[in-house]
Amino acid sequence: MVGSGPGGLAAAVLLAEHGDLRVLVLERHYVAGGLTQTFRRRRHEFEVGVHYVGQVGRPGMALRRIFDGLTDGQLAWSSLGAVHDRVSFDGHEVCFGDDPSRTREALVRFAPTEAAAIDGYLDAVRACVREAPPFLLARAEPRPIDDSRVPFRRFTDPTTTEMLDRLGASPRLAALLAYCSGNYACPPDRSSFAAHAIAAGTYLEGAAYPVGGGSRVAATMARALADRGGAIVIRAGVDAIRVRDGQAVGVRLEDGRELDARLVVSDAGLAATSNLLDAEAPGVGAMREAARTIRPSLAHCALYLGLDRDHAALGLGAANRWDLRVAPADAEAAMAAWLRGDVDRPPYAFVSSPGACDPTWSTRQPDRASVVALFNAPFEPFAAWADGARGRRGPAYEALKARLQAQALAAVLDVAPELEPAIDHVELSTPVSTKTFAGHAHGEVAGLDHTPDRFRYACTPRTAIRGLALAGQDAWLAGVGGAVLGGVAAASYLLRRNLARELLLGRPR
Repeated sequence: MVGSGPGGLAAAVLLAEHGDLRVLVLERHYVAGGLTQTFRRRRHEFEVGVHYVGQVGRPGMALRRIFDGLTDGQLAWSSLGAVHDRVSFDGHEVCFGDDPSRTREALVRFAPTEAAAIDGYLDAVRACVREAPPFLLARAEPRPIDDSRVPFRRFTDPTTTEMLDRLGASPRLAALLAYCSGNYACPPDRSSFAAHAIAAGTYLEGAAYPVGGGSRVAATMARALADRGGAIVIRAGVDAIRVRDGQAVGVRLEDGRELDARLVVSDAGLAATSNLLDAEAPGVGAMREAARTIRPSLAHCALYLGLDRDHAALGLGAANRWDLRVAPADAEAAMAAWLRGDVDRPPYAFVSSPGACDPTWSTRQPDRASVVALFNAPFEPFAAWADGARGRRGPAYEALKARLQAQALAAVLDVAPELEPAIDHVELSTPVSTKTFAGHAHGEVAGLDHTPDRFRYACTPRTAIRGLALAGQDAWLAGVGGAVLGGVAAASYLLRRNLARELLLGRPR
């Protein structure tokens, strides 16, 4: 197993349990878990990539059943409550929560003359979510299939902007509905509507957060893997995937050691995986061309605030706050202007404090709170420092970071001025931080860009190399849930059995 993100760990657990295999997970970083890891600064704990997850808040929900199977029920979840997203746009605050009828009412209050478009949108989201699993599972079949004419293509082929226009949404309503494009790091004029609908539909019945923090996702799957005879090795970077006669036969580590394996799963993403293969091997050229065609998703800057009062004292709830200063379709250009220094504020802010709903937070972090604010950003303005060592990227980089940190902080305090007196620690990460710690070549946070091309040429665990599968976000979609489902698909493909169905049905082991 190359990489220990949630998709790789999900595949590892399933291969160990159902494949009668000894599974070894190789992780280049010194912490397992990919973007689910947490980190500490002084007295404060911060999330890297887990802020909320849909379809896990109640026992019996689809994704909850899958997580229960992968963790032996050891991963607990805490609901964000009745409202998980508060979106400020065009002078209004619109709440998205766990009651679809209330969400509809909030949307109608925002756009009272557009009830028909709102209903059409919600119906399309539900239909897309319903039809997505068969599409994914078909792509996990051992033999390639021609799915160019399947009904699901009506959701994958149009962009989000095109579909919202077809549904009759005004530009103002469309801008609000596209607020969650930040969750999959692709603007609505470029994203496939399927990516948007699955991201939005996942949260129609609420959202939850792992009890104990995002690192519990990896910790509980690591324990399940160990109980099945598998292991994780950190600081074990992979230099190449070894192939003989079209069959994956193992890996070569960065230190030169070679390990043999009957099966290889890569959680490193399509582009990185293809670069680990001999360019002359059959099918590798097509993999590399697909990665070049789709290109990576946006990266991000993240502002981390450590606060010296607890959530209750600060009035911090668990709901995320989205402050949209411009429409999501205009955010990419506006973000580029901010990075250049043309304006003094980012065009939007996603402000999250998921620990506010974690019942273990007050024990782990007494009298403290943390806030993370995310800003999707292109990688190119940071590319000059991509290969520099942490802390040694030079004065120009440090000056850029200092400006962005101050301006990002000002944007957060515009949204939540009550935080200012409690700030004890401030830190900004950039796309090169993601490259350094997660190994994503362009700092991308959602794998391949979630365009229609992604659904044409990717979104499958299958590769041209026998015995090699992709797991994680590039095997399905962005986010913790998308990555885990990509891991389930990878194990299903290699073992030639529908493991998603087995997990959903809770079949005995």
